[in-house]
Amino acid sequence: MFGGHGIYHRGTMFALIAQDALYIKTDEANRPEFEALGLGPFVYQGKNGEPMTLSYYSVPEEALESPAVMAEWARSGYACALRAAAKKAKKKR
Repeated sequence: MFGGHGIYHRGTMFALIAQDALYIKTDEANRPEFEALGLGPFVYQGKNGEPMTLSYYSVPEEALESPAVMAEWARSGYACALRAAAKKAKKKR
């Protein structure tokens, strides 16, 4: 789909690695934190050549160098993934 690798916790994808970068899942609840730091979304070229933007944003450099900082970003992405899964389950009803 996007040429990367998904990162899962308990069967739920909350991050991805693509183009030598790590991206964490975002939504309206946690995206402002990423945007405030000037972090951008993962964008890839779709089948028709148009750019496709996913709801995964890059992590700050600090997170790549500190397990404690990375844990906070990962928790944020996982919480987002759980919210998305809950919304999908609710729609199926």
